[in-house]
Amino acid sequence: MKNKEKIIKFLLNTSNKLTRKILVDEKKNLINDGYLDSFDIIKLVAEIEKIKNKKINASLFNKDSFNNLSTILNLLK
Repeated sequence: MKNKEKIIKFLLNTSNKLTRKILVDEKKNLINDGYLDSFDIIKLVAEIEKIKNKKINASLFNKDSFNNLSTILNLLK
């Protein structure tokens, strides 16, 4: 499974509020619009670290890093 697919699957399993339409909608801010909370973000970072097989330096991301699917996928690079 590709990394993008793993992240989408994880996000959909993390919150029952998320749908594919919302997830790929660049206009939706997943944090400000209430789709992801702080605990979801912690779980998401742990999942990204698992996929990358290494720790992510916390200074590399901020609130804007989790705005939408594109910004989240940038953390995989």
